[in-house]
Amino acid sequence: MADGKDIDLDIQQWQNIMQETYTSLSPFDSTSIDDLRRVTALVRAPWTEGGPVMQRIEEKHVGTYSTRIRLYYPNHDQACPTLIYIHGGGYIIFSLDTHDRLMREYASRANVVVIGVDYSLSPEVKYPRAIYEIVSVIQWLREQNATDLSIDVNRMAIGGDSAGANLSVATNLRLRALNEPVLVAQLLNYGVYDR
Repeated sequence: MADGKDIDLDIQQWQNIMQETYTSLSPFDSTSIDDLRRVTALVRAPWTEGGPVMQRIEEKHVGTYSTRIRLYYPNHDQACPTLIYIHGGGYIIFSLDTHDRLMREYASRANVVVIGVDYSLSPEVKYPRAIYEIVSVIQWLREQNATDLSIDVNRMAIGGDSAGANLSVATNLRLRALNEPVLVAQLLNYGVYDR
């Protein structure tokens, strides 16, 4: 695999483009957080292109922290299962925009409403604020008229990639600690965990 021959050609081409883009930019050790976010969003821009078209996409600011969420509706208006998706990025980078296509793919392929949560990033906020924001979003969803949102609050799952997978597990643990129902499933992609 070291020679790259065992990698799918599309993945290899994508890796080459990513590497070329990163090498054309300043080294990260001398980059501010804002510049790092801008650069990583730029490098990831090709990931958001194309993909499924949703019947509708809505954005709202909800919960105690007025957290931005984006709701992806694939093709229907009846109440359906929901995946609350928490983006990765080492707790400091990425956003709903960098994970837009991924969330549209999940919505389309699983035929579920996907709700992306744009939690506050570090270092501007500190642990456990992101967890509290995500819990607040879930509490807000449970308090709403599910018919208006076209979701089934009894069939909500949570998932994420990397740091988002970690926050997904932590959110369910926080819900359990609050004696609130945990979400019915977890979709955890290459999560960051301690043990």
